[in-house]
Amino acid sequence: MPNNEKTQTDIEPLMEYLAVAVSYIIGTRERMNRPPLMATVSNIRNVLTKDVGRALYEMEKDGLLTKRRTLNEDAYEFAPPRKTNTGKP
Repeated sequence: MPNNEKTQTDIEPLMEYLAVAVSYIIGTRERMNRPPLMATVSNIRNVLTKDVGRALYEMEKDGLLTKRRTLNEDAYEFAPPRKTNTGKP
């Protein structure tokens, strides 16, 4: 389903990531000898969800993001710059 609309983000890195995810899924199925050797949308979403969760955790741990809890879910915001001993960022 081609879409020529401009989006707010560059999709090139996402396309590369999805190619890696599809390759990972197919490779896993091949090693497990589980045909058909294809990646379903559900498979791709599952990998994406796990990877996004892991990336958010790492970004929070590294101090780039701050995790907040809303009424229904977690939310993230950019962490304020850390202050040095001089009080300057």
